[in-house]
Amino acid sequence: MVYPLVYSLGISFFNLHITAPWLGTTFVGIKNYLSVITDPDMHSALWHTLFMAAVGIGLGIPISLFFALILNRKFPLRGLVRGILIIPWVIPGSVQGLLWSRIFDSHYGALNGILIQFGLIKEPITWLLDPHRALFLIAFASLWGAIPMMTLLYLAGLQSVPEELSDACQVDGGTRWGYFRYIVFPLLLPITLINLILRTIDAFTMFDLVYVLTGGGPAGATQVTGYYLYEAAFTKMNYGYASALAWLIAVTVTLLAIFYSRFTRTEGTAS
Repeated sequence: MVYPLVYSLGISFFNLHITAPWLGTTFVGIKNYLSVITDPDMHSALWHTLFMAAVGIGLGIPISLFFALILNRKFPLRGLVRGILIIPWVIPGSVQGLLWSRIFDSHYGALNGILIQFGLIKEPITWLLDPHRALFLIAFASLWGAIPMMTLLYLAGLQSVPEELSDACQVDGGTRWGYFRYIVFPLLLPITLINLILRTIDAFTMFDLVYVLTGGGPAGATQVTGYYLYEAAFTKMNYGYASALAWLIAVTVTLLAIFYSRFTRTEGTAS
C-alpha cells in the first residue's frame, strides 16, 4: 500500500509521457502540478465535480434521512422494504450505468416510451446528448445508487437513539419537531459527517457512470475529475500529469473532510 503511494508521488515530479518516449523521463519539479492547476479543461471538470457533490449532499442528505425516519417506524413488511432499498447500492456502478443507458436511450429508452405513451412529449428526447441535461442525469443516477447506503447509515444512527429520550420529551410537553431538532438531529451529526465525506469522495472519484453513459461528453459537459484522471493516464498516457492530478484530488478531499469534521463539531456543540 505504501509503495504505490510513494511511487505515484515520485513520478508526479517527472515528465513521464508514454506517447512521447523520445522526451525521456526528466525531472520537472512542480511543473505537472502547475499544469493541472492552470488547465482550463481541468477547471471545467472541477466545476462539474462540485455540481455532483452539491447534488449528492444537497439532495442525498435530506432524502436519505427522510427514508431512514420512515423505515425506523414499525409497519407491515418493514424487513422486505429494507431489503429492497439496499438493491441499488449492491449493483456495481458499471451495471447501473448500463441500466440507466437503457432508460435514457433516445430511440428505445423506457423514459421516452413512458412520456410518449402518456402524451407528455411527441418526439423522443435525446437525454444524454444535451449538455444541459446530461450532467444532471448522471448526478441523479449516482444519487440513486448512493441513497440506500446513506439511508442505512442514518437508520443505524436512529436505532441507537435511546427511547427514553423520546419518552422524556413527551413528558416535558415537547413536540415531535422539537424532539427531532434538538435531540435526534444533533445525535446524527457523526452520521451526517460520514455521508458528507462519502458523497464528496464519490463525486471526485466518479468514473463508471460517466464512462458508460456519456464518456465525458457531449462536448465535455459531463467531464468530472475522476474520468479526467482516467483520460490523462490511459488515453493521453501522461502518467506524470495524472499522478499530480491524483494527488491534488486526494489533498482536496482530505481538506474538505477536515472542514466537514470541524463544521459538524461546531454545529453539534452549538446544538
